[in-house]
Amino acid sequence: MNLSIIIPVYNKESSIADTLNSILRQNFAEFEVLAVDDGSTDTSGKIINSIADSRLKYFRIENSGPGSARNYGLKQSSGEWIMFMDADDIMSEGALSFFFNSLTKYPDADMIVGDYVELDDSVIHKGKGSGYSGYMASPFKAWFFHRLHPCAGTFICRKCLLGNAPYNSKFRCYEDVDMLFNIFRKAKIYKFDNLVMEYRRTYSIESKRRHSIETNFICNMDFSKKKSLWEKVCLYEKYIEAKNIYPEEYKKLYPELSRHIIIILFYHIAFRLRALVNSCH
Repeated sequence: MNLSIIIPVYNKESSIADTLNSILRQNFAEFEVLAVDDGSTDTSGKIINSIADSRLKYFRIENSGPGSARNYGLKQSSGEWIMFMDADDIMSEGALSFFFNSLTKYPDADMIVGDYVELDDSVIHKGKGSGYSGYMASPFKAWFFHRLHPCAGTFICRKCLLGNAPYNSKFRCYEDVDMLFNIFRKAKIYKFDNLVMEYRRTYSIESKRRHSIETNFICNMDFSKKKSLWEKVCLYEKYIEAKNIYPEEYKKLYPELSRHIIIILFYHIAFRLRALVNSCH
């Protein structure tokens, strides 16, 4: 497994050393780490350059957002497999070995996903998708029912699957959802149930609201007929989230949605079914 781990960094002096050290101490050696400094104004760059490890590569670019930084890192990467990771999360012990073992057993997979936990005010919660394993026959359906929820640091995917610029550079919020949904349409996905990452919650609804509508993916979604019903249902759920983030503006976002009765009805049925299923676990 020839792996490139790409980390966008913007003013993360308080966390970047812990993130990098959690990766560099892994017991699997065949990887490189590309830290892309997105125009930080703190000491993030000095901290990264103080870590002496030949597997770590540092790049500095003009501030352009996390999506652009990840795209830049992808162009500089040499691995056949790619992992994106955030600069304030922690890779679990043995995570890369779990990925390698899964890839050895399931070599036809295009994307491999592991489990994560969320750390919120020192309280640990299981991440969405925890406990499920196997091939995801319908990724969008699995996403909706919380059986599959890849996020930065929890998955690897083939580089050839991503193209030259998997992230839309105009999006500064939910840009990862846009990228993942593009992968879901074409990838063969395998998920295992081992812990690979600790997600440290640093963003709230308030911080998301600071991003303008133009730079938020959930305010620029496409409900075209070409998409599957399950993908549209997942998009509709993101539209519901927009209500909480932009309570005054959301009604103007998708005026045509009121005519999509099938999507709305299917969403509410699936939502109740999900609640029923989750209550049984």
